[in-house]
Amino acid sequence: MTIFAEHVRWLWRQTAAAALPDFLVTGGVDSGKSTFFRHLAETQPHSANQVVYRYWDLLADPSARTAEGFCALLSQRLRLSRWVTPGTDLFAQLPGLLAEHHPGQRVTLVLDHWDQAQENYETCVHVEKLEKLHTLVRERARNSVGAGLGLILLTRFPTTDSFVRHARRSRNPGLVRISGEVARLIAEVGSFPHLDRAAAETLLAELDCPAEARAAVLDACGGWIGLLLAAVRELRAGVAPAELVPALRQEVEDLLDKSLLPSVAAKHRIEGVRASWELVVREIDRGANPLAAFGLPADLGGNGRPLPAALWGFRPPSPVLLVDLAHVEAALVAAGLPEDLVPGQVRAVVEKIRAEQDIPPDRVKYLREPLEPVRARDIRTRVVVLSGRPLRVLAAPHPREVLVAVPGASLPGARERLPDGWALRDNVVREAGEWV
Repeated sequence: MTIFAEHVRWLWRQTAAAALPDFLVTGGVDSGKSTFFRHLAETQPHSANQVVYRYWDLLADPSARTAEGFCALLSQRLRLSRWVTPGTDLFAQLPGLLAEHHPGQRVTLVLDHWDQAQENYETCVHVEKLEKLHTLVRERARNSVGAGLGLILLTRFPTTDSFVRHARRSRNPGLVRISGEVARLIAEVGSFPHLDRAAAETLLAELDCPAEARAAVLDACGGWIGLLLAAVRELRAGVAPAELVPALRQEVEDLLDKSLLPSVAAKHRIEGVRASWELVVREIDRGANPLAAFGLPADLGGNGRPLPAALWGFRPPSPVLLVDLAHVEAALVAAGLPEDLVPGQVRAVVEKIRAEQDIPPDRVKYLREPLEPVRARDIRTRVVVLSGRPLRVLAAPHPREVLVAVPGASLPGARERLPDGWALRDNVVREAGEWV
């Protein structure tokens, strides 16, 4: 598949230096890991370098849950004409069989759904035999004795840390046993890359996505294969390209909730999808790499966001209305309103603007002297400011552009409009911090 050309190069960069790799691949769910590694075993792109890939989906055949079934399937996946005999030691048989059937070659076995199979070991995989396979590869590599076999382990978790935390939190015997191995022994870890723009465009063309809709799809999804496929399904169902972001909301939540958000919630001892996602957004805004830290794709739309639109717009925070109370009161008095009517007029203006801007009542904040810059926990927060004074007094600077507006709303009283200088303003920014 041409969409994986860069992934082939990525894998070679990650594993070429190792005589035989012992490589853990992390990454988001539905990012194409299984498809790529099946493709790798079918096409053998590094055969000229005497590297042979074999693929084993540990969830595919439940017979692997017995010792005999595991050994039989291992022999089949490695294409050994003589099977690894269940009653004998893997250490004694496997190196010789590999040398016999793959002379001069570096055989690398890809174990797909490696974590899920062990989590469900009673129905999926014989954990003791799998541990023996790991031990064989690592001990012989440590002793500089070629086992003839390398391992690539695929997980559904975005980082090693998130996997280890899940393993220890679940207290599942199959996972608990290997979580220490991951933390202690697997030195080579790589984040599975999402598609770049060229590969994503190729995929959309292969899916017969309408040419006029592709820019909107890339903007919404980036290179996340699972999201790209979902977006094409939505288009075929009649969703307009401009409506893809809201249409993909449930798909985004399902993808994030499979591994990323639970691991973030557990690590930081927080609850709820919104709180976990706000923390992810905040960390990315502070400089965390979306792929390395969270298994997320970069923006491909060229709009300056750190994430694609469907992710950036997922569970957005409610907008906030900041009321510069002293200045609003002074402006109303200067406009000729009697002082005894000012409090009621302030409430009327605030309520009108709040309703027009769809701001919840609990997201109205009255600023009083001395003013301090308002900060938001979530950089995506839309802030509406009711004031006429210089906006830098009210909003601390931040390199990203957001909307800060002073609405020119009609006064529901003596005057038709707010005083001069009260108008819509944009291109004003504020920084992530401690308040809303």
